[in-house]
This record gives sequence, C-alpha cells and structure tokens, in this order.
Amino acid sequence: MLKKTKPPYSGTEVTPEKSKYEIEGLLRKYGIDGVSWTEIWSENRAQLQFLLQDERKRPILVRLQPPPFATKRKTWDAATGRYQQVDAPNWAQSYRLLKAYLKAKLESVAYGLRDIEEEFLSDIVVHDEEGRETTVKEMIDRQVEAGKLRLSLPPPSEAPPSAAKRASVDADYRSV
Repeated sequence: MLKKTKPPYSGTEVTPEKSKYEIEGLLRKYGIDGVSWTEIWSENRAQLQFLLQDERKRPILVRLQPPPFATKRKTWDAATGRYQQVDAPNWAQSYRLLKAYLKAKLESVAYGLRDIEEEFLSDIVVHDEEGRETTVKEMIDRQVEAGKLRLSLPPPSEAPPSAAKRASVDADYRSV
C-alpha cells in the first residue's frame, strides 16, 4: 500500500467546468472525439467515457471516475440558526487530478511507452457473462470476491532459489 500524502490540487481555483473543457481539449488533441460526461451530484459521482481506436482501428470504450474529494466547508443551517462545518465535495480538485492523470496516460501511449490496452486496461468497458456493461477492473473485482480468482504472489522469502541466481549478473569492471 502506498503512503498517503497531501492530496494534490486541493487549493485549485480552476472551476470544474474549466477543467472539463481542458480535458475535452486534451482528448481532441490526441484524436479522441467520442466523449461523454455523466454527473450525478446527489450521489457524489462523476464519470467520463471516451471512445478511441487501437492500432488495428478497433473501437475501445474507456470509463474513468474521478475520486470524490471532500473539503471541510462552513454552511448555514437555518434550523439551528448557526454555521456548521460539513464535508462538501471538491469537484474542482477531482477534475484537476483527472486531467493530470489522463494527460500522463495519453502521453505514454502517444510516445510509445505503452500501448492503449496496457495503459487503459482496468478502465476498458466490456460485457460480462450476463451481458452487463462493466469495466475490466470491476469484472476482476467480482471474480476475486466470488473466490474464482486469486490475486496474490508468494512472499519474497518463498521464491525458488534459482530465481535469486537468475536475478544476479556477473560482470567485470574495467577502467579505461
């Protein structure tokens, strides 16, 4: 597990609408034009879907959901006649993080570090056994929860002794 640090973009003054506009521009820059946003504020949920093509011109639908960051804010409570501190969604922060994340992924594909399937695998939309639309990650999570799939590796101490030998390289150091 990674150590948590201060969430990025918490002090941003860029509106969520401007970030969405910039995200759409970023997608167009890389040739992606099938873009769809779904925002359900009452459920504190947002979702971005876009359609791209792999090198063989096959369509790939990707679904991303920015994390719903919360910020302590003061709000007026008419019932008590006082201000109260509440956890309110910080969509400005969520969308800035989504933009940075998406930019890094698109650049890694565009410049040959990874291919589309590798970079977006967990977020690719597929149909499960029952025909429901889901992402690869959601499908794998259900398999793990049902006990049909195990995602674990043996601890390093249990690695076969031959693996340690293969990992080392004999080399001579020579000064020129």
